[in-house]
Amino acid sequence: MLESIQIVIDIACKIAARYNLGNPQNYKECLQLLHHHDYIDRDLMERTTAMVGLRNLLVHEYTRLDRARLLEALDHLEDFRTFIRAVTKQFLQH
Repeated sequence: MLESIQIVIDIACKIAARYNLGNPQNYKECLQLLHHHDYIDRDLMERTTAMVGLRNLLVHEYTRLDRARLLEALDHLEDFRTFIRAVTKQFLQH
């Protein structure tokens, strides 16, 4: 889960940098820039930015991980595929 979230973040930040979409200050802003420039829709942006929050908990162990939250995240694995399809679609259009 952690690695998959990190890949989404890395792709979002790479696209933002490569295509000069803006100057993100954090991972969530990379995803917001993709939404602002129509790479992903608002709903997907909100779901992927929530992933960043989960990633931060997993990496930094800010709090004791809520197992229920982690199990709930597993119900949204399709979001990873949706993200890849959305950004791939943008590149195929250009």
